[in-house]
Amino acid sequence: MCKAVTEPATKKVFLIGYSRGAVLAHLAATRIMNGSCGYGMGAKVTWLGLVDPVEVGSPDGYAAMEDCDATVARYSVYDNARTQGCLGLVRSSSTGQPVPVSVLMKTTEANAAADPFLLSTTPVNGASYRVFDFKGTAISVHLDMGRSGIVRKALEAEGAARGGLRYR
Repeated sequence: MCKAVTEPATKKVFLIGYSRGAVLAHLAATRIMNGSCGYGMGAKVTWLGLVDPVEVGSPDGYAAMEDCDATVARYSVYDNARTQGCLGLVRSSSTGQPVPVSVLMKTTEANAAADPFLLSTTPVNGASYRVFDFKGTAISVHLDMGRSGIVRKALEAEGAARGGLRYR
């Protein structure tokens, strides 16, 4: 990833992920911001598109987690009847401003009913949310989001609105 980020022709970096991949995209953004790819490369991270991020995806345990802020934690997320927390706010390493994050997630009801270990969707502090209401069991809701043309189109629109030139 650092090879792509440090390429001089790369001006903007969008990180997109689904499910555990969404948590990993968030973790990658955090690491790039902290200088893992070299000085100043964090300024290239300009948008994160996260589809139904699940709390079990981080290889560092809950290193990317923090307590939810009442102003941004719009959804209750349960794992064994307790709220796990939120993915941390991503800030630009050069300006200190929040990096835009778009989270496309299932409804609160489907989230609370989901398998409590595997499918606890994690809110992202400072993110804009778009909620999709899929019918079916809680597990198929999560899988249906990954297959959904509706979610893909919404994600593509968000990326294009952020100036993504080669989004495909």
